[in-house]
Amino acid sequence: MNFRKIFTITLAMCTVLTGCAGLPERTIQEAPEEVASYSAGQVYVVLASRKAEVRDVYTDRIFDVAVNDAGVTYTQSFNDMVKDYVEKVQVMTRMADERDIVLSAEETKAVADDAAKYMDEFKNSGNTYEITAEDIEKIKTDLIIIDKLRKKIIEQSDIEVSESDARVMDAWRIECDDSESAYAVLDEINADPEADFKPIARRNSVNSEIRIQVPRGKLGDTIDEIIFSLDDGEVSPVIPVGGKYYIFKCITGYDEEATAAHKLEMTREREARAVGIKYEEYVAEHPFTLDEEIWNEAVRMCGENPVIPDVYKVP
Repeated sequence: MNFRKIFTITLAMCTVLTGCAGLPERTIQEAPEEVASYSAGQVYVVLASRKAEVRDVYTDRIFDVAVNDAGVTYTQSFNDMVKDYVEKVQVMTRMADERDIVLSAEETKAVADDAAKYMDEFKNSGNTYEITAEDIEKIKTDLIIIDKLRKKIIEQSDIEVSESDARVMDAWRIECDDSESAYAVLDEINADPEADFKPIARRNSVNSEIRIQVPRGKLGDTIDEIIFSLDDGEVSPVIPVGGKYYIFKCITGYDEEATAAHKLEMTREREARAVGIKYEEYVAEHPFTLDEEIWNEAVRMCGENPVIPDVYKVP
């Protein structure tokens, strides 16, 4: 079972949950009894495992780097991110529980096997903290449960992206600072329709990026309405937008590969938003804040022994 992949999806999902515009405002209150909290040991395993992943990529030096002018270190920023992640995991497991989302017998056995393998690594690491197989099973189970919840919400949401919405075209673009220059360039193009557009664009565009891939919606409605009606090889009229003047030539009105990639990106954005809306609706009624004593104890444990087998690593 690929816990690393599930963790990556879950972390990305938790990162964008509260970034969706127009979601209900969250009011933080005392944690209700029905939202169970991780123990300090379980939070420590999450914190140290995430730290191990970062350390593998950037080395320990990253944790002392200042991330802003106020002198806040990456460690402080990192800890805030993990704490927020743990809080969201707690809420989302409760959401899943209310929807009766559970592991199958096969998944339960796989989690138990993975937890046993982890405990072997944990004991061999020399770590003396009282972490149990049940702690590891809980963390791994929650990951799978949240992934199931995510998929269930997506299945019940209208997130379909049409080919038209995702369409990407290849085009040449000339950008001018004034209308006189733009119309002079267009006259040059029209005077010889067979002329190579590229050198004309290079000579006349104030923007050096003359060949572009344009997803629908990126350049605004005014430009979209004109350029997405062009046939392959057709040149647009001068388009005034925001004090600039543009001329486009359609190379390919439908880039199949780029459109497929853009469609996947749009689908993922809509999936994240669908999950985010359900999360924010739920957390508004069931707020949760991790107990500071539990969190501080986990941070202390991680400070004393930051080296730990990565709980999200695929066995």
